[in-house]
Amino acid sequence: MTDSAIQQRKAKSIIPVRSSFDITVKGITPVASYWILRFISQGHDFDQSDWHRKSSLRKLFKSKNMKQTYEEGYAKQMEKFTSDAEVILTSFESEFTEFFKDPVFESNLKLLGISLNLNKVDIEILSFAITINSDPILKEFIQSVSYNFTGCNYTIVAETLGIGADDFARAFSDEGQLKRTGLLETQQIPYPLWNLFEVPDGLLNSIKLETFSIADTLKGYVLPSLEGTLNFEDYPALNEFIRNSIRYLDIAQATQRKGVNILLYGPPGSGKTELARLLAKESRMPLFEVSSCKEQHAVTGAARFRHYWLAQNIMRQTKNAFLFDEVEDVFDVRFDHRGREESLSNRKSWVNQILETNPIPTIWITNQIDQLDPAYIRRFDLICEVPYPSFKQRQRMLEKDYSDILSPDMIQKLAKVEKLAPAIMSRAASVTRTITDSGDIPQAEKNFESLLSETLKAQGHGAIGRGDASLTVGFYDPSVVNCDSPLETLADGLCASKSGRVCLFGPPGTGKTAFARWLADRIGIPLYAKRASDLMGMYVGQTEQNIAQAFKEASDDGALLLIDEVDSFLQDRRNAERNWEVSHVNELLIQMEMFNGIFIASTNLMCSLDQAALRRFDLKVKFDFLKPEQAESIYVRHCEGLGFEPPEEIQIARIRRMDRLTPGDFAAVIRQNRFKRMLNPEAMLTALESEASLKEGAKGTIGFIR
Repeated sequence: MTDSAIQQRKAKSIIPVRSSFDITVKGITPVASYWILRFISQGHDFDQSDWHRKSSLRKLFKSKNMKQTYEEGYAKQMEKFTSDAEVILTSFESEFTEFFKDPVFESNLKLLGISLNLNKVDIEILSFAITINSDPILKEFIQSVSYNFTGCNYTIVAETLGIGADDFARAFSDEGQLKRTGLLETQQIPYPLWNLFEVPDGLLNSIKLETFSIADTLKGYVLPSLEGTLNFEDYPALNEFIRNSIRYLDIAQATQRKGVNILLYGPPGSGKTELARLLAKESRMPLFEVSSCKEQHAVTGAARFRHYWLAQNIMRQTKNAFLFDEVEDVFDVRFDHRGREESLSNRKSWVNQILETNPIPTIWITNQIDQLDPAYIRRFDLICEVPYPSFKQRQRMLEKDYSDILSPDMIQKLAKVEKLAPAIMSRAASVTRTITDSGDIPQAEKNFESLLSETLKAQGHGAIGRGDASLTVGFYDPSVVNCDSPLETLADGLCASKSGRVCLFGPPGTGKTAFARWLADRIGIPLYAKRASDLMGMYVGQTEQNIAQAFKEASDDGALLLIDEVDSFLQDRRNAERNWEVSHVNELLIQMEMFNGIFIASTNLMCSLDQAALRRFDLKVKFDFLKPEQAESIYVRHCEGLGFEPPEEIQIARIRRMDRLTPGDFAAVIRQNRFKRMLNPEAMLTALESEASLKEGAKGTIGFIR
């Protein structure tokens, strides 16, 4: 006969015949019945509660129509409930005590109490909390009555457990071990009673096992970190921070310093987790990560934080370090009204205390530092932004780790992609090596570039070779660009000085953007090309942040910064209608003044630029339509490149009379040739005339005159 059956048989022998309760019904354990009766026997007014209407709980009552009872004589019925509960409890406590004792459970609780310095009251409360969470019927009862006693939770539970009110309140205070260790989520009143008994899942799943160990309470939630793959050379711009962090961690470990916290922030995939692993490795501290998922299920922010703080207490005597990633999901989390999660932002003082007293050093990581409360941020000892790798870093990583699947030319091409992060490269390489035959470099390059491109596109950065103008320099000859300043001389000067602010203006297609690409390639530095759409933000202040970030990235990488369509940010402030239009101009001017590298701005609308802004440029260069001899030179060159016969004199004369041609027109016609084949110089000439005729101010030709 099972223990449950024995309990049922013994219970039947002691229940008064005229009792209001039937604690032997199937589906309700004697343990659940016992604690429910303990609550009822206290004689509290349950008038607003609907617990007696619950289908599973109604089994406990003999009354067939609780609604009628409620309407016709609720007070009298409740008095009988209380009386009968007291009678039955006497029998339970005298005859069934052995059925409530679990030697394994009690032994494990004692072990946990010793490890975490819990007193007798703490253990009794924790035992009750675990019992509630282990029994669905009892849990349903507690949830049912929770919302009717928000003003006297402590009194109800203290009386039910037979614990003095002062001792009970002290156990649930900020200074109590239950809260300090993270064993219970101890909300203050007026939160529902249920919120007093949230137990970490790891503890709940392991505390009744014979093989229980203290470490089991963290199983699946706190895991050893993986071995890092990056080293000092991969973070050249952060060397000083890395040295200071390692020194600080060494001293903290030697002196057992509390409240040691390091915050790393930056865009996704920029190498923050790898940096954390590097810091722990160099400090000779085993690193443990607070997991965001368990058994393929997401872990809530509140649960992650509970297990983190529990781990801090359980492992407080060790020389380990913790890694807590995606911290914005915890510090800025929002929780539902039933208390399944609880906003840490509403418990700021407690979180701040944790950040100041954690015994084990912790490295925190966030992708969105703007979501963290400044009160939290100021409590971190060391803070570091981990940006995307610089051009030289990307080049080094590609050469070091991916030379088996990439040619030198492809490495140079991909190194120019600004948003190429270590995590993206690593994942793309893993897939490429899996799906590509060994030694097939051309196919590997194609697969690798495609994977990178799709990931970048999904992140909103633009596909490789399309969204990033820095990738293809292409054909560019300064001698066939019509501008008012010798471009070769300008390039030599900028190459020598490595500094300058130049404004390029003129009609579309005249070669302004192409010049910036050519110049960066000639100097041997990366080009960071930004369009208005890359920098404009939807929120107040976001555009200014994006502008500042663009200059910072270019400065960190020693890159040439090109802002195309700069008229979007440098409109004359005298014509501004909104405050943010002025702030855009001010921010760009400030960044220009502070920037020590080469900055090029291009615009098709020179007349609309702010006059004060124009003074900030060292040189203004006008790009214009091609001169006749320049148009002829490009025309002849392209005819030759396409394998045509040399143009006839009449065709040369026609091209020279076209006064609004640009290098961009020739580029457009060459692109058309991919799908609309040109067979001779005449076809190209006709296509160019068509392009030119669409421009504002274009001159038409007189029918028979060519």
